[in-house]
Amino acid sequence: MTTKGFPFVEYDTLAGYVTEDRPRELVRAKFLASGEFQTLLEEGGHSVEVIAAQANIDPADIDRLLANSLDVDLDTIQKAVEAVRYLNDSSH
Repeated sequence: MTTKGFPFVEYDTLAGYVTEDRPRELVRAKFLASGEFQTLLEEGGHSVEVIAAQANIDPADIDRLLANSLDVDLDTIQKAVEAVRYLNDSSH
């Protein structure tokens, strides 16, 4: 038995987050950096305050990042990733 009439359509998980002010490439970069942040955070277990101090960013930005908010700008996410990476490396 064959099924006809429905071509395979790939579901774009990022499509709902793309806006005129937030192009797909930026959304993808934020998701990737945010995922890396989450992974590194799980490895090190550092507090929001310690990460924010190391990254020189507002702790509220870390809280928003932990809530998977796309309102955090990419530069801030990258600073948080670098801070957690540094803290993890220096604690070993």
